[in-house]
Amino acid sequence: MNARYYCPCLTLFTETGAPDNSENNRLYDYLIANGIDGLLVLGSAGEFFALDDGEKQQVIRNAVEHVRRRVPLIIGTGCLTAAETIRLSREALAMGADGVMIVGPFYIDLEPRLIESYFDQVIAQIDGPVYLYNYPARTGHDLRLEVTAKLLSRHANIVGYKDSVPSVTHAVELIESLSPLYPDFEVFCGYDNNFASCVLSGGAGAIGALSNVVPHLCSAWTQAFEAGNLSEVARVQRLFNRLMKIYDVASPFIPVLKQILVSRGIITSPYVRSPISRLSPAQEQQAREMVKLMEKLEPSGC
Repeated sequence: MNARYYCPCLTLFTETGAPDNSENNRLYDYLIANGIDGLLVLGSAGEFFALDDGEKQQVIRNAVEHVRRRVPLIIGTGCLTAAETIRLSREALAMGADGVMIVGPFYIDLEPRLIESYFDQVIAQIDGPVYLYNYPARTGHDLRLEVTAKLLSRHANIVGYKDSVPSVTHAVELIESLSPLYPDFEVFCGYDNNFASCVLSGGAGAIGALSNVVPHLCSAWTQAFEAGNLSEVARVQRLFNRLMKIYDVASPFIPVLKQILVSRGIITSPYVRSPISRLSPAQEQQAREMVKLMEKLEPSGC
């Protein structure tokens, strides 16, 4: 059974707040070396909302040049306006990205017909693979099955969908309804603990942020599916059920993941962009406890 785990990469910064190409490259290499199937750059975990146009272009160009097609590279290009999204998507594809992922306009609570109209306008002007990104908790609206089906019927360049909804039943509805008509359409869940249910239901896998800190476990999960080893699938599921506590340390969770990577010696940059801030001393202690939990859960050689 084919299953893939893509990482929505953190964006790492220097102490002065500039994107840190060297540190980002260290993270990309770490993820690829530990078996991650693909990278999503400038997604929600990548603090895309805090970067200006020039910084986004810098991050995209650096990622394309460093990854060098070792794994698929998708760029998050969703902006508040259609014009901005179209421009950034075209730039990312021109630089060499393998596809773009587009979230609907955030902050605005749009009716389904307006969501459909927005994506129609944007996707028609992008010459390349597009992944739809549904994150109702952050956008204020749901990219529903009915709207997705209409968009697929009109735009052949829509190749996938990331569903960041806590209940996996939302993704399963998409899979069961759309797969018979569009067998190559890929549905990824956005919550790490939904990976196995998504794959068993016929989905492509997950694009979950815990992969930043445990890419080897994500790889072990995909390999277990490919080998048909359901006992191993279940074992890793239980590990991720416990690791989901990482998301509860701070909101948003981005500085927690960065602190874990620093504590483990993977990166040296814990810096974040305002309005996000560094962890409090109590939260740093919780992050250290999460590192201990990870070490306890990971058998040697895993």
